[in-house]
Amino acid sequence: RVSSNGRYFETEDGQDFFWLGNMPWLPVKISRSEMSQYLDARQAQGHTAISIAAHNFALHNANNPLYNGEGAFEQFGPVVLNEAYWRYIDWIVDEAAAHNLYVALAAMWGYDGDMLFNDPYQDNYDYGYFLGQRYGDRTNVILVAAGEFINIKCAAENYCSFAGPITPEQKTLLRRIADGFRDGSARHDPEGKILITLHGTTINEAERVGGEFHDDAWVDFYLEQTWNHISYTDEAFTFDWNLS
Repeated sequence: RVSSNGRYFETEDGQDFFWLGNMPWLPVKISRSEMSQYLDARQAQGHTAISIAAHNFALHNANNPLYNGEGAFEQFGPVVLNEAYWRYIDWIVDEAAAHNLYVALAAMWGYDGDMLFNDPYQDNYDYGYFLGQRYGDRTNVILVAAGEFINIKCAAENYCSFAGPITPEQKTLLRRIADGFRDGSARHDPEGKILITLHGTTINEAERVGGEFHDDAWVDFYLEQTWNHISYTDEAFTFDWNLS
């Protein structure tokens, strides 16, 4: 949970928790034995969390199959999920728990918020509801509405480009995923304990969670990435810290 002063993570009994995260992102592309080897290594290295994609959103190929040939969706509107695929995600989440790892589970990439489904306003909610309902009773899951939510447009499957700041309409569609998370998890989690967030890009204010979603009550904490933007890190963390 987030501490009462809104600054830190802590366990339910009030002990400090340090998020030492790693981002395999697409474990759905490797075998169970390879994933087990990965989890063994991360546990031995002292990691406390991993971030994974709920489906393979690489290169906006939403139904690119996982290791055994299964895809996440049987259809994109109304949303119909492929149960065989989600049993594999279940297994990853449970194996991570057995390795004392939290899983930040990202529903989609940011540009998928207005592109993945036939009726994004309804389908985003339905998909979020599904994830909330399925994982709301997992004590090691953090739900992430989307990865990098900057405005990207894809002219073709393998070509995407930056299209300017996120629009109000796109923000609404990402919020629909979070609404689905909370409603779907309510049966398991009536007190709203499961943490929900977004994954930003850090580079500038318009691409940070705090810059765009600070007033959204469903955002429990901010994620910033540092993988190749180290020159932006101090600025980004200071920006977030100075928010009230």
